[in-house]
Order: sequence, then structure tokens, then C-alpha cells
Amino acid sequence: SFAMQVLSNLQFDRLQGQLDYAADGESELKVEIEGRNREVSGAQPVTFNYNHHENILKLLQSLRFNEQLEKQLEERY
Repeated sequence: SFAMQVLSNLQFDRLQGQLDYAADGESELKVEIEGRNREVSGAQPVTFNYNHHENILKLLQSLRFNEQLEKQLEERY
């Protein structure tokens, strides 16, 4: 995709991130990257914003469940 081409050789001027986490496990990650990829966009500045919401506690529970299931399957078969 075009976004991946631009990010592949990005010379960044600014990289900023923020992680918010609540006691119930809800979290939000915000990342902002500013820079230039002269191969793709010439001298045009590029700003890439990424936001991700996840419940970390539920994710960890899911990973543990998958690990236990895999172990049980290996023991049976």
C-alpha cells in the first residue's frame, strides 16, 4: 500500500506516542509520526497518525486461554 511505501524509508522529524491505561484494562495507544520520504513524496511532509484501542486484561486472558487450549490439544493428539 502507499502508506507502507511512504513509511518504509521515512526520515522522521517528530515521533510522539501516548498510552492511556485504565484500571479496568481499557487502553488507548496514540502514535504520531511526521517526516519525509524523498523517494515517494519528494519534499512533501508526511504525517502518519495511528490509534489503537484494546482491553489489555481481556487480551491477556485470551492469550492464556489459547496457550492452555494448545497445550491440551498437544497432550491429547
